[in-house]
Amino acid sequence: MEIVVSSKAASSKEVVINSEAAASKEVVISSEAASKEIVASSKAASKEVDIPVKLVIDKEKERVVFAEADGDFADILFSFLTLPMGTIVRLLANHSDQSEAEQLNIGNFNTLSRSVRNLDAKYFVTDVSKDLLANTKNFAEYQCQRLKINIDDTEPADYFICPNLGCTVDQDFPSLSTCNVAKCRQCREYLNMPIRYEDEYPRESNDGVFFAQTASFIVTDDLNVFPNTVGSVLEILDTAGISDFGVLEETTVQFGSHEILELLKYSILSKTPLTDMFFGKKDIVKDIVPAPSSQCQINTAHINDFRNKTVKVVVQKSTKKILLAQAAEDFVEFLFGFLAMPLGRIVTFLGESFSSNGTVENLHNSLSNLDVGRHFKFDALRNFLLYPEMDFGSYHSLYFRVEWSRDFYYGSKSDCSEVEEETFYLTRKVGPVMKVEHPKEYVRGPTMFLVTDDLVVTPFSSMSCITYLHSLKVSPGDVEEHEINIGPEEALNILRACMISTSVLNNGLKSFMPKENGSRSFNLFPPCIPRN
Repeated sequence: MEIVVSSKAASSKEVVINSEAAASKEVVISSEAASKEIVASSKAASKEVDIPVKLVIDKEKERVVFAEADGDFADILFSFLTLPMGTIVRLLANHSDQSEAEQLNIGNFNTLSRSVRNLDAKYFVTDVSKDLLANTKNFAEYQCQRLKINIDDTEPADYFICPNLGCTVDQDFPSLSTCNVAKCRQCREYLNMPIRYEDEYPRESNDGVFFAQTASFIVTDDLNVFPNTVGSVLEILDTAGISDFGVLEETTVQFGSHEILELLKYSILSKTPLTDMFFGKKDIVKDIVPAPSSQCQINTAHINDFRNKTVKVVVQKSTKKILLAQAAEDFVEFLFGFLAMPLGRIVTFLGESFSSNGTVENLHNSLSNLDVGRHFKFDALRNFLLYPEMDFGSYHSLYFRVEWSRDFYYGSKSDCSEVEEETFYLTRKVGPVMKVEHPKEYVRGPTMFLVTDDLVVTPFSSMSCITYLHSLKVSPGDVEEHEINIGPEEALNILRACMISTSVLNNGLKSFMPKENGSRSFNLFPPCIPRN
């Protein structure tokens, strides 16, 4: 008897596992190389595709007024919202030359990403924990693989179930993992039997991903997206201050993977991404200091069961600036988890308080301008973009019981043939629900870390603290220590500051500092007491 693990989407490419080998924990995968080769060739093919986009430009002011695009371009544009921040940092760093990459800062996500990669593996719970943060994966990876141009070159996630089939077939909640070092909740064996994912949304040949290919859209210079109608065009022209049709002309630009990566970069770092791309103006905003009055507008409605954390911050008394924080592993894990958050989810979390150096909030808000049926193929696909999830296997303390989450299901079927076999596949269409098995923590504890204002994270030591303060040219008598409790509001404010600023601790926590009576002097060099 043979057990066949496959995906319907994989057609004849099946992974055959001999049951005797599975019982002895020697799982033989016959087509793993072929599967990876298919993915690689698909990605290579996607990079060769160009998409024509019509730009309407203002000749006199040298600016793009709007773009006219089809469903293929809209699919790619809105897929930006599904990308984890760690993936965006990596893609743009690889896309840019060395000099530009050194200056290209997406808030403080670049610094966080470097901190993860530089931190020794011993500070992580497992090697898988570090890899989940260093190589973040997109929960929508299977949808994005169908894009005409898929800029995310991350390897697709693998899924594993227990090789003891009784744990999978006979249990109401069988275990599922994205790594083969997790253990089955029933028998405690390693989950090392591969299983494939099946896309839950029906697809016709040559159809789009989120939108029908034949749909038509207007995209403004600041990435507001509207249906392509006369009314939309006239409203955009009026908003742009166009009083003479004669200043307008149309040109067609071919968008390939290079141009899409440029658009991703400018959507995050520029208020006029299309103009900056076409005319090369590169009007990039380096840093935004959030207004103190806006910090109180943070909405914590999406957050449940957040466990408060405590950090000690060192403040310069003369300037009231936060210089560094001493924090335990739970706070560092909270910071590192930002890398696994999709861009669109950050916009959702922060709501009206979201402000960025770019225009991604306009892109996210445009989802309400588009109709299901005429533009979106399914309502679930709009939710998919409005509330993009973290990759299965990733974890963040802000993600407890969010309002829209995705379930993983397990299904089986029997085929009557000369050789009895069963096919297992991962899908949302059949049950029962599988229990998610993944690391609940990234960072090993108990450990203390030093976190700088720009989120450089290193293991804490007294000398590292002294050395860092000395590099800031701060005198020992000019510093004091405060203790801050991090709840949901403080957590979201840190996330907001991380998105738009290179001074995260100050912009994220300064308004939550305790009053004067809550501080104490923090003298690194206590005075000597003479002996009697």
